[in-house]
Parts: sequence; C-alpha cells; structure tokens
Amino acid sequence: MRPSSRIIPLLAHDDREEAFAPRCYALAMSSTKHEREDQKPAPSKGARRYVIQRHHYAGMIHYDFMFEVPGKERLRTFQLTDEPTPDFCSRGISAREIAWHRKEYLSYEGEISGDRGRVGIWDLGQIRLVREEERFIELNLISVRERPHPPWVMHFRGGTDWFLFTPELSWK
Repeated sequence: MRPSSRIIPLLAHDDREEAFAPRCYALAMSSTKHEREDQKPAPSKGARRYVIQRHHYAGMIHYDFMFEVPGKERLRTFQLTDEPTPDFCSRGISAREIAWHRKEYLSYEGEISGDRGRVGIWDLGQIRLVREEERFIELNLISVRERPHPPWVMHFRGGTDWFLFTPELSWK
C-alpha cells in the first residue's frame, strides 16, 4: 500500500476528520462513478429497507442505523454518535458496528427489554447500496419521511469503528 493512500484511524470529533473525509472519499471513489443526490433512483418494489432509531439510554442519546442485507435474517446495525442530519454528515459522524438486530426493529418503537432504554423511529425508508466492500460502503437513503439524505459514505477505521460522511457537502 502506498503511503499516500493509507487509512489513518481517527478519534471521534478529531480536528483532522473534516479534511480527511474528502481525501478519503476521493481515494476510494477514484475508480467508480459517483451518483449525486439528484440522481437517486425512485423507490422500487423489493428494495432493501432501513431504519434510523433515536435511542435514549442512561441519560444519553445515540442513533442506531439498521438496514436489510439480502439473504440475512437480521439487520446490519451501526451505532451513530450524532443525529445523521446533512450538517453532521458533512462534518463526519463516528459510527460503531454493533450486533445485528431482528427485522422487527424496522418498525419498533418503545422500551427495550433488560432496561436498555427506549427507541423511537427517527427515519425509515429504502436503501440503495452503490458500492460495498470490506472497508468501504457507499449508499443512498430514500426516506419515506422526506428527510434529506445526500449520499453517505462509510469508511472502516479498524475494530468495529467506521466513519460516516457526506462528501458532496464537505466540499461546499
């Protein structure tokens, strides 16, 4: 691996994240066509579903991003440190991959067993994976609540840590 394309693990809210995200995206996307938000496909029958839940636990709030994976009975799940608004995504959000969840969570709101807090649906809809590799995921979210979601890029940082960002907004 060339030194210039090395992935540098960063801590949450590190000052270097803002500069890192566009560079990281440019390296990862150099061999593929990037689809802009205005090129998102219309929702189609049989598309994969996603949900973003606001999770209150022990006086703190985080967001759980879950989506269907073909052939799997459970939802791939990431815990996000911040609300995934376009503003936060343009600066980057630390994410942690956690245990896959049951598909019932696609529509569940309420208390979680074992005193693990309460969840409410912040957003839900359909997901289109543009590109998925071991250390990189690019996706489009089509919200049924009409929340704005520019394309998301998730980059693996090591262990269970990922970095989620919206490269188009990072360059404005």
